[in-house]
Amino acid sequence: MQHMLFELLENAGFLKRAAINTGRIASAKRSELVSVAEQSAELTSASSATNPDSVFSHTASLSLGGGPTPCASAECRIRRARELVQFAAFYSDRVFVNNNLFTSSGRFEKIPIDQARSAFHDELEIILVFRPLIESGHSARNSRWIQAWLMIFSMTSGFRWQCHSA
Repeated sequence: MQHMLFELLENAGFLKRAAINTGRIASAKRSELVSVAEQSAELTSASSATNPDSVFSHTASLSLGGGPTPCASAECRIRRARELVQFAAFYSDRVFVNNNLFTSSGRFEKIPIDQARSAFHDELEIILVFRPLIESGHSARNSRWIQAWLMIFSMTSGFRWQCHSA
């Protein structure tokens, strides 16, 4: 079953099955990029998520969650996201990860359109690293956590994850 985040991205034409539609991104208007990024926050918010009180609940650093700091290249960010997936598989019941697509939406409005499209593409690359985990078992809920939008991947058994954000 496809998660609502991926339905949004496919309905907007930015994803085709499991691949990024680069042609669609190349022709996207700035307002479309911002709108989809903002809608992703709504679909990944988790206000009703349970309290992460387990010793096996972790909050990923921005860099391990695929954020642009300390390395901004897509290759480095993807490598970090994969490291997080491996860590979570071994040590975590739940991992909190920043929704970089949403946090980049303000930047999409300020930088030249070609750079905004490239940044949007990079954020989709990071999301696709997490896709199998999100779609193997999920439910979307809403909440805020430390005034930041986060995506929560709750690992149940055998790589079954639930997607939320706070």
